[in-house]
Amino acid sequence: MAVKSVDRLRLTAVFEPDDDGRIYARVLEIPGVNTSGRSEAEAREMLEDAVREFVASLADTAERERSPDTRYETLEIELG
Repeated sequence: MAVKSVDRLRLTAVFEPDDDGRIYARVLEIPGVNTSGRSEAEAREMLEDAVREFVASLADTAERERSPDTRYETLEIELG
């Protein structure tokens, strides 16, 4: 059975201008997912792509490394 990945996330994007005029963008909840762009719109688009790639890589890794006894379930957690 293939690993089912999530289809929607709600994350906090942080946009900060740097000294060169570019916009640095990162996801607060996922350390290491970051990028930059010439504008906030470009940085947002690139950040969305980075998150998609990150989530896809997690699913690929889970699929490759699972054993025959591995069981997956959806976990929903209310944070608020």
